[in-house]
Amino acid sequence: MAYQFDGKRALVTRGSRGLGKAIAIGLLNAGAEVDVLGKSEENLNKLKQECPKIHTVHADLTDWDTTRS
Repeated sequence: MAYQFDGKRALVTRGSRGLGKAIAIGLLNAGAEVDVLGKSEENLNKLKQECPKIHTVHADLTDWDTTRS
């Protein structure tokens, strides 16, 4: 079954590698505008090179003080 997410926006946390990355790419291929949140800037940069249409956000949600800024 094929899903279409045209006109939708998705946020994938921990999406810079592994299963999260596969989900992010799948959503992008299904037409969604995708934002990926991750704490590894290196992995986010690799993802951005592989899929330039994915928006990446570098943040560590376990550190609330830096996340809020």
